[in-house]
Amino acid sequence: MSNLLSSGKSFDVTPKDQILSFLPLSHSFERIFDYLFFWWGASTAYAEDVDKVAENMLEVRPTIMAAVPRFYEKVYSKIRKSVADQKPWKRGLFEWARAVGASAGEFFRRGAKLPFGLGFRYWLARLLVLNRLHARVGGRIRFFVSGGGALSREVAEFFHSIGLPILEGYGLTETSPVLTVNRLGGTKLGTVGPPIGGVELKIAPDGEILARGPNIMKGYYNRPDETALVMQDGWFMTGDIGEIDPEGYLKITDRKKDLLKTSGGKYIAPGPVEGKLKLNPRILNAIVIGDRRKFPAALIVPARGATKEEIAKDIALLNESLAHHEQIKRFELLDADFTIEGGELTPTMKVRRRVVEAKYKTLIESIYAE
Repeated sequence: MSNLLSSGKSFDVTPKDQILSFLPLSHSFERIFDYLFFWWGASTAYAEDVDKVAENMLEVRPTIMAAVPRFYEKVYSKIRKSVADQKPWKRGLFEWARAVGASAGEFFRRGAKLPFGLGFRYWLARLLVLNRLHARVGGRIRFFVSGGGALSREVAEFFHSIGLPILEGYGLTETSPVLTVNRLGGTKLGTVGPPIGGVELKIAPDGEILARGPNIMKGYYNRPDETALVMQDGWFMTGDIGEIDPEGYLKITDRKKDLLKTSGGKYIAPGPVEGKLKLNPRILNAIVIGDRRKFPAALIVPARGATKEEIAKDIALLNESLAHHEQIKRFELLDADFTIEGGELTPTMKVRRRVVEAKYKTLIESIYAE
């Protein structure tokens, strides 16, 4: 209840709102949002199937929707590909409208009023371009909420620039689950927002995020030893690495357990690198490997029609923006995408790194054989 009430104060939800739900109801992220919408009297519609979400959005015309980062990444890639296939003048018009939207978004994120000139350009951008994009998601979206994993800043900026703001939050099942969330009129891109009411955060000397509050679990059921490993003087050890800025906004760096350490002693956070790879329209999915190895490598699920030569050029370009020890030295293409049914993805579409590494152990060994 503490998490429900504190989270509710972060969103302006009313009985007029219509929500479309499609995440697993067993997942704490979806569960708290269902309770939140029930509490504030909003209407909730449940998608028929994950493959019918786009169709259901046109039927339901939601005003608010919660989803995991992979959903937004796929929408982003689809829009980008659609724009790339247009005639030059249409591409130019889209980029102009998006640039205007990006400028307007800077005012919206801090709750400020648009200057007259920008307000007129934004009205024109919506009329000529942006409203058509909004129509694809029902035409009534006030905001999206993202949780269950790290959202790429590039994706967040894109959605804000087309007038479909994403409010990114952060939490864990053990924290009921919300710890932080960005608000309308108080959003900082690249962060997961400030703590909700009643939640305290601090950063341990090794960079781990610690949390305390009435929403923290009592412990793992009948597992006192495991509970003792994550509770420290009343603080819950999240297992995530991050930092808190002077205004109290939290930025997540990576999962502590996912950090890779090369045989040379260098630490690599795979999440940001994988995020950049997955934004490439020629790449459906990717996982970075290299723990206790000489160098980082990647397993790539290519998009239909993408060649190894094209992806090699894309990775070479990406490497230019990475530190030397983070650069992907080798990669291999996989024949099939990761799936929930196959065990490689969680129900919220996060990659199960250990499962993938075990499944492709022989291929990984061949990468490092030379």
